[in-house]
Amino acid sequence: MISNTLFGRPFNAEFSGVAIYMDPEYDMLNVAFTGYTEVSIEDRAGDRQSAEYVNALVSMALTRALGELANRKVPFKTIQQHFTELNDAGTAALQAQGFTVSQFVVRSVEPTESCKKMMALKDQKKAFDAMSPDELRKKMEEAQKQAEAAMAKLSPEEQQKINKNVAKQMEEMKRAATMPNGANMLPGHAPLHGGGMRTNGVNAPIADGGVRTDGVNAPVPNHAPHARGLRTDGSAGLNANRPTAPTGNVPAGNVSAGNGQDHMRPANGSTLNANPTNTAPTVQTAATAPKFCPNCGKPTGGSRFCGECGTRLI
Repeated sequence: MISNTLFGRPFNAEFSGVAIYMDPEYDMLNVAFTGYTEVSIEDRAGDRQSAEYVNALVSMALTRALGELANRKVPFKTIQQHFTELNDAGTAALQAQGFTVSQFVVRSVEPTESCKKMMALKDQKKAFDAMSPDELRKKMEEAQKQAEAAMAKLSPEEQQKINKNVAKQMEEMKRAATMPNGANMLPGHAPLHGGGMRTNGVNAPIADGGVRTDGVNAPVPNHAPHARGLRTDGSAGLNANRPTAPTGNVPAGNVSAGNGQDHMRPANGSTLNANPTNTAPTVQTAATAPKFCPNCGKPTGGSRFCGECGTRLI
């Protein structure tokens, strides 16, 4: 319990707080202020509760005072020139609550660490923008010399690691610069060139007509460029799910690949054109065998070969 004899005696109180300052150059800044005061009041002593009360009153007063300075477009860099105004604002706030103020001092008003970094970056950018080409070149040369001096102090292993990282970054930048239309290259895949063609051996290039030009999924023999992948060799190799050409005798007329739009080229090299009015394939009937074998005279029964002497009849 605090003795009544302590009431009304002067006591010291530290104060601190954080406020927002809208700077005309750096926009919004978080600023921290600190200071101390010596006060007295009849119904309070210098206990912790009284000190916290003083801190609350001063913090609100300084926050308002900083806001007024910001509204007047006072640059934060010149804030120290206005410490007298801040001291007066804090003193007035305490006196309004019945305190006798013997001393009031604002020690500092500083940006927070994150705001200091942001301000430094903006200052650096402004400095670079204001440089002439010669000044900028000299600045870059100085920075390069400093970097080389720092590298010289590293061990060979550390230097090798840094060189590898730099080489990797340079390679990625070159690769990105050569990509068409700024496309991103997926890891493990060759870049796509015009027409969507790949140039590596895996997922081999696909030409405009759908014909691969590498050893994998080799181009189809006698394949027309617009045939959409129809095979005419009858094999069921890679991409075996593609329809194959019919076997047997194929006439030189029009043959449709099933939908009236896709076409085949026969083995003799002649081009088959689609018949838009007739999508059914034309079928050639087999020649009729003679009733009697012209060699031995035996009845043939419609067979292709004579059952007696083996002569081919058709």
